[in-house]
Amino acid sequence: MQQVQGPATVCMVSHDGTPPIPPEHIVQQVMDANGSIHIMTALPPPQYPNVPHQMGYPPPSHMPHHMFPQNPYHPPDGGGEVIPPQYTPHPYQPSYPYPPEQEPQRHTPNFHKIDERAEKTRDRLRNKLHTRQRDNCNASSPPTSPRRSQPSSPTAAENGFGRGGGKRRLRNSCSQEPDPHMGNHQPNSKDSLEVKRIKDILSSIQKPQVHNVEARSVKVSWSPPPLCMNGSGDPGHNHIDQSHFCYELVMSDKGKDGNFKVVYSGEKRECSLTDLRPGSEYHISVYALSDNIKGMTSEVCSFRTLTAPPETPAAPKLSNRTKNSLALKWMSPSDNGSKITCFILEWDEGKKGNGFREVYSGPQKIYKATKLTHSTCYTFRLAAQNDVGKSDFSPEVYCHTSGSPPPAPEPPKLVRATTTSLQLHWTKPAGADVEAFILEMEDEDTGYGFQPVYNGDDLTYTHKRLRRNSSYYFRLCASNSEGRSGWSEKVTFSTNPEKPGVPSRPQLKGRLHAQHFKISWDPPRDTGGTDITKYVLEMSSGKDGPYEVVYTGSNLEHTCDNLVPGGTYKLRVACVGAGGQSQYSESYSITTLPVIPGQCHPPKLCGKPKANSLQIKWAPPDYDGGSSPTEYLVDMVMDDCTSLEVYKGPEMECTIINLLPGRTYAFRVKAFNRVGGGPVSEPSVFTTGAGPPDAPSEPVLTCKAPTAALVSWQMPAGNGAEVIEYRLEWNCVDGTFSQLYAGQANSYEVKGLSPASYYYFRVQAVNSAGVGPFSPVATCQTPASSPSAVTTFQVVADETPENPASSLHLEWDEPCSNGEDILGYNIDIGLEGRLVAVELPVTDFILEGLLPDTIYRLRIQAVNRIGAGPFSATIKARTKPLPPNPPKLECVQCGHSSLKLRWTDGTKNADTKATEYILQMEDTRTLRFVSIFAGTNTNFKVNRLSEQTPYNFRILATNDAGEGPFSPIYQFITQKAPPPAMKAPKVQEVTDRTCKAVWMEVPAMRRDPILYQLQMAQGREARYQEVYKGPETSFTLQNLEPDTEYHLRVCSVRQCQDDPATPLVGPYSPGLTFHTRSKEQVVMETPRPVQEQPIERKELSDEQLVAIILASFTLLAIFIAFIIQYFI
Repeated sequence: MQQVQGPATVCMVSHDGTPPIPPEHIVQQVMDANGSIHIMTALPPPQYPNVPHQMGYPPPSHMPHHMFPQNPYHPPDGGGEVIPPQYTPHPYQPSYPYPPEQEPQRHTPNFHKIDERAEKTRDRLRNKLHTRQRDNCNASSPPTSPRRSQPSSPTAAENGFGRGGGKRRLRNSCSQEPDPHMGNHQPNSKDSLEVKRIKDILSSIQKPQVHNVEARSVKVSWSPPPLCMNGSGDPGHNHIDQSHFCYELVMSDKGKDGNFKVVYSGEKRECSLTDLRPGSEYHISVYALSDNIKGMTSEVCSFRTLTAPPETPAAPKLSNRTKNSLALKWMSPSDNGSKITCFILEWDEGKKGNGFREVYSGPQKIYKATKLTHSTCYTFRLAAQNDVGKSDFSPEVYCHTSGSPPPAPEPPKLVRATTTSLQLHWTKPAGADVEAFILEMEDEDTGYGFQPVYNGDDLTYTHKRLRRNSSYYFRLCASNSEGRSGWSEKVTFSTNPEKPGVPSRPQLKGRLHAQHFKISWDPPRDTGGTDITKYVLEMSSGKDGPYEVVYTGSNLEHTCDNLVPGGTYKLRVACVGAGGQSQYSESYSITTLPVIPGQCHPPKLCGKPKANSLQIKWAPPDYDGGSSPTEYLVDMVMDDCTSLEVYKGPEMECTIINLLPGRTYAFRVKAFNRVGGGPVSEPSVFTTGAGPPDAPSEPVLTCKAPTAALVSWQMPAGNGAEVIEYRLEWNCVDGTFSQLYAGQANSYEVKGLSPASYYYFRVQAVNSAGVGPFSPVATCQTPASSPSAVTTFQVVADETPENPASSLHLEWDEPCSNGEDILGYNIDIGLEGRLVAVELPVTDFILEGLLPDTIYRLRIQAVNRIGAGPFSATIKARTKPLPPNPPKLECVQCGHSSLKLRWTDGTKNADTKATEYILQMEDTRTLRFVSIFAGTNTNFKVNRLSEQTPYNFRILATNDAGEGPFSPIYQFITQKAPPPAMKAPKVQEVTDRTCKAVWMEVPAMRRDPILYQLQMAQGREARYQEVYKGPETSFTLQNLEPDTEYHLRVCSVRQCQDDPATPLVGPYSPGLTFHTRSKEQVVMETPRPVQEQPIERKELSDEQLVAIILASFTLLAIFIAFIIQYFI
């Protein structure tokens, strides 16, 4: 082994056996993160064919065999960064490596010398690499040859295979680029054969399969490459795991020879491709990867996406406009695989919010809308349509027709004025197209004249940042695309002055009194630009009382009088100027001097009086004199007009004891505050309590009616107090008494009782002392009476009687009989004023003999042995109407193939919406009537009729009551059909003075002969004149003028045999224009004897035309099916 110090020329070879680098190539050094140096070259265009590395070819003839090494170099597998893909060479790999024993001596090519700085860097990095390899390297045998003596790493790998563990394994690495194979280590031939076998396995992958092809997406799947090819198992492949293979899917949309791009990379064997173009052909292929080994691509699989509706077109553009027309043009969008058949243009007819209507449909890309209104905005939108469907509409485009400049608008008006702004409003000139308004303002203080302040389409503008209390001049004009109007009249508006500032807080002036004081204040510092006109003084009594105005004037002081002593008042002041009223000043609080309290209210009894004590209470005086009361004095007035103090203290209630029962006492109260005592109140008289009264005697019961009874009793002893109330209780059946009456009377009439029922009564007395015991119980039985009123009375709607137009089915619930059985019922018919008796105790009845479609007011009453009970509530019921009469049928329009019929309603005041009509026509073959119309309309048009043929019709009306009778049979006859329109005539044998006119023959109609009427006009504006009328199909025109323009037209005339005086004239054919020859042309032309044989044209019949059309469509369908079967 020879160690070279310093720069040296070495032989450079690649890892896969490419030829040595020619001397003219440039050498570059690339260093990775581990400090390893990789020497790269810039490859010039090769001088020999570029053969794919998967295939083996002999080396070029101009290169010696010894330049191709037999084993590629593999870099150390140290986890470092790989060489970037732009530096990875695409080598040439021979198919026959040289064995080691036959390897010829290599020749060292000449390279460019590396400079001294690069050499030092290389030596430093090489020493660092050797030190790291020495630390990581395991013990190995000494090299036996110079080739094996080169430094290598025990973990070095070739295409993902390592030799340190004894057993090779396949690495998964889809995301990494292939490792750069640059260096001086060469593995043995066994590893190269293993790499080749793996490449062959990866290259055996089948082409991908396509599923679920749609317009913009497709699903692709593929199978993994088989490990055993040609059915032979290889035990050396047992260590390969197919689940660790990675796959890359490439796709081209420009043919099989186009540029393929990677669209998927991963371990899955299927993917979905989206965002494809509809109706486009794509080509896909897949290849497999394992570690850094890449197989050949599979066969190309081609497919075509489905077609789709066109893309949304761009908005149409305005190419030209006038006052009454708009010219639009547009571009064709992508057709998505199906040719665009037509464009659909819609507009709103110049009516915003009225929806869109189709205005054009065709293949052209331009359209001109005419007969429009000037100065009008029209909205358009565009859509494209192909055989698949219609695209979405384009964005809306707004186009305006031309117009004239608007007239001068009215001057602006003032809406609102403030201290610094003016809000102006103006109106749009009537009937004018205005796109913008220009507002100008003049400020005399600046001297600049009118200046624009607003330009826009709004009708309101607020100009701000103005001076307060100043005048400004304004004028206005309108403009559109055609120009600007004149200026309006000049108007003047002024800003408002500002509010004055806040005056000073009010202050007390002079001495404070109990009922008045004087207040003063100072004017504000800022008067708002104007003089102060007045001051407003407000005063509030109490803490949260409302403020009230007490003074308005120009003085700076005011005396407040008629005040409450000891009251607290708040005062505030504001000033008023031309700009308005200022804010109020800070409030000033002041309290007047107090006085003695006022007279108290008379005391009141608290609770019920007892036999020997009374508890009384009182309220404080209405006026406390400005100071709250501190104590109260209560005295009792004796019979000799003397008083006795019974209580003194701060409380407002007391209990007076040691009183005699049943005695009357008078009491007074007096209040004291910090100033002194007030006057005494008026005396209150109270009486001590007494005992409860005795029980009354047994009540006396008297029945006045089946539903009423009178209860009376005697007054009991009061036991020291008068009876103030009696309480009467009663019991019906259940044995529980309830209060019926409470009052001072000693009798009570009970009403609302049930007939033939038992009732129980008792009574007790109440006085001021309490409630006495109950009296003995009294029993009473009421007599029987007539039945009660019927509560439920209704008409049964689900059970219709036999004749619903003259009867009603009634139903009710049986009422209470009140002690006697019900014998029958009486039904009152309010409209007729008669009473229908139902003699059986039933709960339903059919009321007959009524008028159809009539509203009745009905009520019912029950009858027993006592008599008839009250009537029930009145109900309204309506009988059903009779079936409607047939309407009158008439023919309002008669044609040769149709009849328009109209009929009028035969029933007066009928609901036309609820009435339906059935129109029938007699079949001329079966002589039976067949319904041809059923509905609520009152007219119908019968089509597809024969000419001059009578038809019979009849009609009936139906509603909720049923179907009415048929009308009489009406007969209407169709008219004769005019002859059809003819084609334009033809001219033959045109000379300077004559020509021959020829036209098509019209067949006879129902044996009526056909005549022809030929008209001619000379010049463009001349009127047509009849030149021939007869049965022939040609006519020779004589006495024409040379070199003159003529116009011809022809029509057919049906000569009716039954009415020859009124022939039927058909429409004229399109006009034919021709020129007679000039005399010079006639002289210059050489006459040629031409024998013309008349060619008889035989027109095809309708059956022959139908057969030809059916045959054409059949052949076209067969041709399309053939194309779909073999080409799609």
